[in-house]
Amino acid sequence: MNRLVASGGSLSFDAGTNQVRCDATAIRLATCCVLFYFGSYLSKYPMFLLPWAGTTWGIENKVWISAWQTLGYASAKIPAMKYGSEMPRHRRFCALLFMYIAQALFMTAFIPFLPPVACAGAAFCGGLSGSWMWGILMQYLEGRQITDVLLASLNGIVIFGPAAARALGEYVRASVVGANNALWMPVVIATAYAPVAILALLVLNGAAPPTPEDVRRQTKRRPMSGLERAKFLRKYAVGIVNFTASSGNCLEFIRRTITARIDTLVAQSHF
Repeated sequence: MNRLVASGGSLSFDAGTNQVRCDATAIRLATCCVLFYFGSYLSKYPMFLLPWAGTTWGIENKVWISAWQTLGYASAKIPAMKYGSEMPRHRRFCALLFMYIAQALFMTAFIPFLPPVACAGAAFCGGLSGSWMWGILMQYLEGRQITDVLLASLNGIVIFGPAAARALGEYVRASVVGANNALWMPVVIATAYAPVAILALLVLNGAAPPTPEDVRRQTKRRPMSGLERAKFLRKYAVGIVNFTASSGNCLEFIRRTITARIDTLVAQSHF
C-alpha cells in the first residue's frame, strides 16, 4: 500500500485493490469546506426563482439583479486576490464569517422590503462580499499532499451547487412559505442553513495545519507580498492563463448541463 500523510491524517492508495482510503481528518476538511461553501450558493441562487415581474427603465428586473450581482463579484476579484493572499492564518475565520454573513444579508434580507432596483444594489454588495470566500477558503486546503483530492470535492459544489440551490428554493417556495410569501423564501433558506455553515467553518478552522512532511513535499504556504505575487505571476503566467481558461470553460459546460437537467426534473415534479 502506498500512503500519503497529510495534516494529522492520511489518504492512502491500495495498488492491489485500486481503492483510495481517507481518514477522518481528510474527510473533515473536504466535508466542512463543501458544507460551508454550499451556503454561499443558497444565498445567491434562490433569489432568481422569485417572480421579478416588470421592467425598470426598459430592462427586466431579473436582468438588473443578475447584472449587478455579477458586477459585484467582478469588482471584488482584484482586492480579494491582493488582501486574501496577504491574510495571516489567524484572521481567516473572522474574515470568512463576516463575508458569509454579509453575503447572506445583502442577497436575501432586503428582498421582502425593497423594490427590484434597490435589491439589485443589495445584490451588488452581496457579490462584493461573496467574491472573497473561495480564495480564503482555499488557504485551509493548500500545501497538503492531498490538496488535489480536497479541491476536487470543493469543485463539486461549483458544478452541482447552483442546481441544488435552485431545487431547494423551488421546494421551500412551494411547500414551506407558499406562493403568497414567496419573497421570504431566500431569507428562510439562508437563515435555516446558517448554523450548518458556521459550524462547518468552526470545525474547519480547528483542523491541523500541514505537517512537516507536507511542507517538505509541497513547500510552505505563507502570506505573499505584492512583489512576491508579481514574481510568481511572471514565472507561471503562461500555465496559469491556459489552465484557468481551459478548466473554467469545462467546468462551466458541465455545470450548465447538470443545472439544465435538474431544472427540468424540478419542473416535472410540480413542487
